Amino acid sequence: VSIPTISNIISELKKEGKLERVGGLRFGYYHVEGGKVPPNRQGQRKEAVLVLIRKNPQIRGAELAEQIGVSIPTISNIISELKKEGKVERVGGPHFGYYRVLE
Repeated sequence: VSIPTISNIISELKKEGKLERVGGLRFGYYHVEGGKVPPNRQGQRKEAVLVLIRKNPQIRGAELAEQIGVSIPTISNIISELKKEGKVERVGGPHFGYYRVLE
C-alpha cells in the first residue's frame, strides 16, 4: 500500500465521520469512532508500517505511531506480528539499529 493510498483511506474515513484528527500534525493523533479500526483495516495498518519502514528503516516506534495515528503499544503489537510473519526484522540494538523489510 502506498502513502497516497493511505491518505485516500484516511480521507474516506473522515468524510464518513469515522475518523477525526485531534491535535496538530506533529503531536496529534487520529481518533477512530468506536475506538478501534474495523477488522478489514487491520491489514492496512501493517501495510502502512511496512511502507514507512521501507521509506525510513531507522524510523522509531513513536514516529510510526504518530504518522499512522495509533498508540505506541499498538505499533509494538503490529511490529511483533510482522516479525512473527517473517516480514520484518530488527537489525542492531534499540537505539542505533534499524528495521529490515524481508518481503
